[in-house]
Amino acid sequence: MMQSFDEHVKKFNLDDEERELLADYEANHQGKPQITKKRKKELAALAGATFKIRASAKKPYTIRLHSGAVDVIKTFANRFGGHYQTLVDDAVVELAAKLNAELA
Repeated sequence: MMQSFDEHVKKFNLDDEERELLADYEANHQGKPQITKKRKKELAALAGATFKIRASAKKPYTIRLHSGAVDVIKTFANRFGGHYQTLVDDAVVELAAKLNAELA
């Protein structure tokens, strides 16, 4: 079940600017994402490419990341749920799929 505007505002503790953006989105899209056929095709290709990468085993790596970037990712994960390492892994997988497509 889709949440109402007021439920979103309360759940995510939206500020005035965020409320305005959400209201504008709902007024213009009426809950229906406006995705072009070209973008749907791109997303489908990316999903297929990331599926192949995700099928590989996970291995631990030690890498250096900018602390500011990681702090933002942790804050996002804390606010919306989930784990920051999963978000980082998702970003790396998506980047790898895009780079792999460029190599082809």
